[in-house]
Amino acid sequence: MKAKSAILVDFNSGQILYEKDADHVYPPASMTKIMTEYLVMQALHSKKLTWDTPVSISDYTYKISQIDPFPMFH
Repeated sequence: MKAKSAILVDFNSGQILYEKDADHVYPPASMTKIMTEYLVMQALHSKKLTWDTPVSISDYTYKISQIDPFPMFH
């Protein structure tokens, strides 16, 4: 596996089936975006949201969204 870290957990038992540097902390990236998209699409499909539904975020969420996790690349 080329990934720097990974973890595979059995959903039913909670048993870790595979791990590679699983405790290393990385900033959220693609998996967070994919999960967000999945949840939004589920809410749209179940009519809990529409494409025009306004979504509010807290001041704290806005504040931390402005933090650059990779300042060395600017």
